[in-house]
Amino acid sequence: MGFFHCVLHLFLSFVSTEEEEEEVNAVNETPCDYTDGQWVPDKLGPLYNGSTCGTIKDAQNCIIHGRSDLGYLYWRWKPHKCSLPRFDPSKFFHFMSNKHIAFIGDSMARNQLESLLCILASVSTPELVYTSGEDNKFRRWNFPSHNLTVSVYWSPFLVDGIEKSNFAYPHSKKEEEEVVMPVIHETPCAHTPTSQMESPDQALGTLN
Repeated sequence: MGFFHCVLHLFLSFVSTEEEEEEVNAVNETPCDYTDGQWVPDKLGPLYNGSTCGTIKDAQNCIIHGRSDLGYLYWRWKPHKCSLPRFDPSKFFHFMSNKHIAFIGDSMARNQLESLLCILASVSTPELVYTSGEDNKFRRWNFPSHNLTVSVYWSPFLVDGIEKSNFAYPHSKKEEEEVVMPVIHETPCAHTPTSQMESPDQALGTLN
């Protein structure tokens, strides 16, 4: 399924231990390909789960439906050549107050949205302020404590497709189909193919 999603995940570090401080310094000083890494065990586990997040859909909530093997929750993404500090929702709110974050795309964008909502909900309760479309595929939440708005816009085929030519010379190869993916006009969100984003002077973090 074709897709192009617009994701803003501003990941900010929070130093609470010497080890985390070293990770932050490594991130700030060393350029790194954050997609080059692997999943490693993490004893801390996630910032939320199915029993603590009220925005998870019932059909997607494994824990309340009796899943007992919770080992899958205790993993984190670790780049090979640098470190990513643990996501801190309080600092995220501090830097994103009075802003609007939009997720535009298919189920991948929606999953990232729902993960971010659950993490932020561990600090402040969101209010669902708008729903529209089939299966509520267009939704908007607001966090009154920081006036932060988070929206999702369902658009699984955010591309301009150019059809193949119906004319072809005999014995010639079929003409390749061209797909153009234009950048969306300027909005308060960032357009990235992955779930990491660099801020001007802050370290990155990850969503699991």
